[in-house]
Amino acid sequence: MRVVVDTNILISAIMSQDSSVSESFYLALKISTVLMSFETFSEFVEVSTRKKIEKYLCLDYRDEFTKELASSKKIEHIPVNITITDCPDPKDNKFLEVAVYGKADYIISGDSDLLNMNPYRGIKIVKPKIFLVMYS
Repeated sequence: MRVVVDTNILISAIMSQDSSVSESFYLALKISTVLMSFETFSEFVEVSTRKKIEKYLCLDYRDEFTKELASSKKIEHIPVNITITDCPDPKDNKFLEVAVYGKADYIISGDSDLLNMNPYRGIKIVKPKIFLVMYS
């Protein structure tokens, strides 16, 4: 199975390590290959270092988590070479691009613009709790 995880899920996972959102990310890592592009990884790094987010994070854990995203064998970094403009929020097209180019089965997201597109080109777009129910 191949899964794309939206930035809002990754940020929630590091902000609340005991949450169902965090569980969904670690379940995806355990049972599938998580797909990221340079753009999606860069967005995670940028958002996780914002001052308003940093005050809610254990910075050591954030740094450890970022290193894991960059080097884990369970995360495949996809060099995307397509452009998609279908999402109502243009900033979310990067998740559709990595999902389509990386042949993802799922996108895990809490973003309504993405969730309202479910399914997208055969890719299921689900909330973290739905993913947990389906695969735990």
